[in-house]
Amino acid sequence: MKSKSEILKNLALITQLGISMMVPILLCVGIGVIIDKHFNTWFSIPLLIIGILAGYRNTYLIVKDKLEVAKAHPKVDDETGEDEAVAKIIEMHDSAINNNKAAKSESDDKND
Repeated sequence: MKSKSEILKNLALITQLGISMMVPILLCVGIGVIIDKHFNTWFSIPLLIIGILAGYRNTYLIVKDKLEVAKAHPKVDDETGEDEAVAKIIEMHDSAINNNKAAKSESDDKND
């Protein structure tokens, strides 16, 4: 089960993504409506598109940053206390040792 702090971090990330998506859209539409009323134009549609693009850009940058941080700092396994990277290195080392033993036993069988 995930710890309470990890759940809160994920909730904060979801909230941050939602806010960073909605604020540019609402600001651009609000400015567009004000301009439309004042000058009797239709600027709200292009500004809506600009707001959507800005919101997607903000969301993309946040997710990209969080993924880079996650790749740089692998999680620690709660049960064993080992990093994922360390566990993979140990697994690769054990696999290499087993392969070397198998190759050595095959060469010993050929020599006999």
